[in-house]
Amino acid sequence: MKTITATYKIVTPMFISGADQTKAELRIPSIKGAIRFWWRALNGYQYTTTEELYAVEAKIFGGTYQDKDNKTIVTQSKIFFSFDDEEQKSSLDNYKEKYSKDDAIVYLAGQGVTNTTQYLLNSEFTLCLKSKSEIDPTVINAITIWGLFGGLGERSRKGFGSVAIQSINYDTHPESFNFSTVDEYKNKILSLLKSLDYARLTTPKYSVFSKHSKLHISIITSKKKHLAHLAHIDIAKHYKKCRKGDDKLDEKNAKRIAFGQSKPRQASPLFLHIHPINGAFCNVRLYLPDDNIKDDKYIRLFLASDNTGSIINE
Repeated sequence: MKTITATYKIVTPMFISGADQTKAELRIPSIKGAIRFWWRALNGYQYTTTEELYAVEAKIFGGTYQDKDNKTIVTQSKIFFSFDDEEQKSSLDNYKEKYSKDDAIVYLAGQGVTNTTQYLLNSEFTLCLKSKSEIDPTVINAITIWGLFGGLGERSRKGFGSVAIQSINYDTHPESFNFSTVDEYKNKILSLLKSLDYARLTTPKYSVFSKHSKLHISIITSKKKHLAHLAHIDIAKHYKKCRKGDDKLDEKNAKRIAFGQSKPRQASPLFLHIHPINGAFCNVRLYLPDDNIKDDKYIRLFLASDNTGSIINE
């Protein structure tokens, strides 16, 4: 039996629950769903159709797909996911009461989430992956990327529920992800992405790494406490300014499709993340546009609002 363990820390409030909606709870199906998303984002460039991509995904993680004869094939996951430690801590702070003075962060959270009275924060959890055969390297990449700029729970694309990978142990070969500098953090991301030929994909149909992807990272340092929250406020202010069309921008100029829209429903191609770096925190802005984005100059304004350049597809 092949085993991988990966430890993560919850950096920003994670709003997630199970059957009991009044209790914060970290669940394997939710984590597996997030990892499957990042697997697709990393590997989408290899397939010409979504059907091909979903077929390979189903063979690895389990699911259904159509074969070449248009028959429905049902597969079981090759990998078993579990928690190494079932005890998960939750914070009982009332989020709305604690952060209501920060208009930008409340704006980023949206209605509903700010009224949630239970969430997970500052706790660590260890994910265990087991397989009878060698675990596909693309899966290892996915669980790593998820912990470098991903999240979990409600509003995770807006920086809530950010998870930071601490370590991976594969066949007794541990790897630490406690970065001393922001350059170490960037270099780790680039070393993982450089093996992917995603730049050849010019017209993505959904949010995957492609020629048009952008990744901006800026560092926030302060002697104040709750620095992760301050970093989240900083990115929220930039987001609100561009989203609402402030700073001499016409309100209609900030294209709704770039930030997500409801009719027809389309998730935002923007992924915000807060990552700890040796006592400081990074604001991470990942942009994975698809071919529905016809004009993204205002989304690019947001990406560059902290005066940093993209570390990919410069």
